[in-house]
Amino acid sequence: LKPENFLIKNNKVFIIDFGLSKSYLDKDNNHVKMENNKSLIGTIRYASLNVHNNLTYSRRDDLESLAYILIYFLKGSLPWQGLKIESLDEKHKKIYDIKTSYNLHTLCQDIPLEFLIYLKYCHSLKYSEKPNYDYIKSLFTNLKKIHNASKLID
Repeated sequence: LKPENFLIKNNKVFIIDFGLSKSYLDKDNNHVKMENNKSLIGTIRYASLNVHNNLTYSRRDDLESLAYILIYFLKGSLPWQGLKIESLDEKHKKIYDIKTSYNLHTLCQDIPLEFLIYLKYCHSLKYSEKPNYDYIKSLFTNLKKIHNASKLID
């Protein structure tokens, strides 16, 4: 996921470009097995920590990527942006180091608490665990009610 995959029109969010998407279920409707040594696909800036660790992508990774995108939308930048490192491998390592060492409370500073709760929830998910989408939706529905953020989330 990356910000360019989201379009907003008339207070509705559309997700576009599913070119790199893969099913998390195999042909028998079982969750695909987790593997190590998977190569990175996509934008490293928004990649989950598990993807940095070369693990097979799953739903938790898309949700974590979405958290970084939402934080980017709200704050305008992420702490690991704009690194002046020429080597791609070194840049990936530096971004990973910043993501793993950066305090989540600091990352979510000056934005509603629900984003911190959401990001922590993403980090708590197991590889094949089905996310509680109702819970996630309730976080942001409550945010809208509490903060009157109708322009932020609809």
